[in-house]
Amino acid sequence: VGGLLGNPFSYKGSVINDFNNYVNTGLYRFTDLLIANNPGFQFGQLRVYNDTYYIIQEAINVLSPFNIKKRRRENDSWTDWV
Repeated sequence: VGGLLGNPFSYKGSVINDFNNYVNTGLYRFTDLLIANNPGFQFGQLRVYNDTYYIIQEAINVLSPFNIKKRRRENDSWTDWV
């Protein structure tokens, strides 16, 4: 059964524009503090969870692995990173 589902958390590519645009489940890498709606990290990994009702983004600072920020999309707008 596991082979039929594939790996939804495989690497999907780099965040190269607005973080708000990354809504498909998967792992993304980012290396630019100036990308719009960045959580405040220079280098990191973005994990996106999308169950078609909730979209949750989790950003992990790879220079400080215990520094993690999350947010969710509600009614077509994003909450603040916390």
